[in-house]
Formats: sequence, structure tokens, C-alpha cells
Amino acid sequence: MPKISDERRTDRRRQIIEAAQRCFMRNGFEATSMADIIAESGLSAGSLYVHFENKVDIIRQVASEVLTERAVDAAAIVTRDPLPEPSQLVAEYLDRLRTGAGSEIRIHTWSACLRDPELRSVFADFAAQFARLHETYMRTWLEQQGLDTATAAHRAAPLVQVLRGICQGFVIQLALDPKADPDTYLSGVRWLDFGTSAQEDGS
Repeated sequence: MPKISDERRTDRRRQIIEAAQRCFMRNGFEATSMADIIAESGLSAGSLYVHFENKVDIIRQVASEVLTERAVDAAAIVTRDPLPEPSQLVAEYLDRLRTGAGSEIRIHTWSACLRDPELRSVFADFAAQFARLHETYMRTWLEQQGLDTATAAHRAAPLVQVLRGICQGFVIQLALDPKADPDTYLSGVRWLDFGTSAQEDGS
């Protein structure tokens, strides 16, 4: 029997992952069976099990890809000139939700992390990476707004937590509320000063 080339193997894995994503977005992780993924992929059961041991293995791969996509986006932020305002970053994130994997797959990923310690560990590693990248962005942006280096460094980490919370909150709204409007949400974000005021820290 001829060996499968590396390129062919990669294409097969991609085909399975994309099929699984579609199933997960429609039905969630729990309600999706291996039979559903096999049918969606158009491959045989034997072909699928060559690449993935079970559904949990596929879930971990799908979640990892969602996180990797976000990490690439986060890394690109700090190289942009000029740096975008925080509200612009939120706007871009919302646009990706409309055109990319969507809010549902993110919520399913978060839920899976609560049940799978290994996946939660992967998520935690990515979260730490996101935090470092976003803090670098926020510190630099605050300095460009006129804050001194020490104040910018002091405010960066707390502001990044808030910024992430704003994005995560919208993911939940978009998934659960059919009337949630990205433009209305964004208009509120634009009214926030994101730490540029002269107010004393802790007051």
C-alpha cells in the first residue's frame, strides 16, 4: 500500500478539522458525535481515525487552532504604525467574529476548557501569551497618549483585563442575544478613555 504523503496527510487533517468546526458550531461539542464529523467530512471512519484518536482529540485541535489564530492577531498588533486605539481593536475583533469562526465556537471552547484539564492548560498558556502581547501594546499606546513610562506600565495589565472582558462579554451577547448589535456595543466602547485620564490610581 502506498504511503500517504505529508501534504496529503495535512490536507486530510484540515478537511476533518473544518468539518468538525462546522458540526461544533451547529450542535456544540457535547451533541456532536464522531459519526456526525465523519459524515460532514465525507471521509471514511478508518480515514478519520488515522488522524485523530477520538472526539476529545479533535476538540483539542479545534480549540488550539482558534487560540492560535487569536495569538497571531495579537502578535501583529504591536507592529502596527501608528498603533490603533483600543476601541479600534475591539471593532476589528467584532468584525472577525462576523466573518470568522464566530462567537459560538469560542463559547464552546471555553466550556470545553472547564471539563478538560489538558485543554485548560493549553488555554492558560495562550492566555498568558495574549496578556504579554496586549500589555506591550497598551503600555506603548498609553505612552503615546502622554502618560509617563511608570504610569503606563502600572496601568497596562489592569486595562488589558478590562479590554479582554469587553471582548469576551460581547462574544456572550452575540451568541445568546439575537438582538445584540455590534455597532451599538462599539459606540459605548468609544466613550471609554482606557486609562488616559489624569485620575490618580486607586482613587
